[in-house]
Amino acid sequence: MKLFQKLFALEAPQTGAPNYKEIDSACIKETAYQFQTKTMFIRLKNATEKQFFDVPPRIYNALLNSNNPDQFFESFISHRYNSL
Repeated sequence: MKLFQKLFALEAPQTGAPNYKEIDSACIKETAYQFQTKTMFIRLKNATEKQFFDVPPRIYNALLNSNNPDQFFESFISHRYNSL
């Protein structure tokens, strides 16, 4: 049950500014997610900030639990979702 909670422990919907979480990654500094808009926010260590739209909550959760967040980001997020 504990593993299930770790893999699928999604937060309650947020209002206002996103709540960033640090990521243990070579390129990604931190990430946040807004459930109402399905928007993922990524801050890279090179000071770049990106927003990705229509990202399912399971993808955000998978990034947080990934053994290799950089590879997961490149494979499943960066080229699959519209961004600013």
